[in-house]
Amino acid sequence: MVKKIVRLKAKNNSKNKDSDETRLNIILFSLKFFLIYFIAHVLILLPDLSAVNELVAGVVASFFLLETKGAFIIVNNSLFEVTNSCLGLVSAGILAAAIFSLKKPELKKKLALFALGAVILFLINIPRLMLVIYSGLIGFDAELVHEMTWFIMSFFVLAIWFIGLKKMTGIRSFRELI
Repeated sequence: MVKKIVRLKAKNNSKNKDSDETRLNIILFSLKFFLIYFIAHVLILLPDLSAVNELVAGVVASFFLLETKGAFIIVNNSLFEVTNSCLGLVSAGILAAAIFSLKKPELKKKLALFALGAVILFLINIPRLMLVIYSGLIGFDAELVHEMTWFIMSFFVLAIWFIGLKKMTGIRSFRELI
């Protein structure tokens, strides 16, 4: 009977220690995530990416045979501006924060996953912008479509992150990554 009590006590202490360590790892992951995302967001807003904004605006506008003025697309006497935040970079910033906040995998794999994911997000973002412009063309609430499609992009961020990490590491539990 005494041996059972000692074993149970040792087991409970081990569970508490694991639980405390997991909580600490989650807190550290969260702090790293928000710090990386904050830095990425500032880096997205600061540089002059007008050439890229104008290129994307031109690609999207040409699909619908619309006029542009710089990074502005003219739709039914309204202007839609393509800004740094419209390039898929915010989604890439979230992806970077999620990937680089983890302890695993090694840096080389993280960089590869981020590079591939950022390219995919940029490419997915072009049809997203086309859908926003199209909604404006047909008189639908373009702002609503813009917000809805941004949430869909967030799904792609999570899918790239989760599937990519799973394939690269073979790890099944999030706890193993933090």
